[in-house]
Amino acid sequence: MSIDALEPLTVRDAAAANVAEVLQFGRPELSAKPRAVPEGPFGQLCVSGLANEEWSPLLQMAADFGFPSA
Repeated sequence: MSIDALEPLTVRDAAAANVAEVLQFGRPELSAKPRAVPEGPFGQLCVSGLANEEWSPLLQMAADFGFPSA
């Protein structure tokens, strides 16, 4: 199977491996491997330093578009 491609733009492009040669399109791996995700403050508002007058218009615009704001 050949894949139509552009000519290499640089020497580095010419030496690069074709990633399509290692992909298995006929038998895709659909199971996700478990990953350790560190716990953190995800899902919370980032509010530190946003209380000053400079950011008030941006906070209002975010609220107008339906984004949660402090």
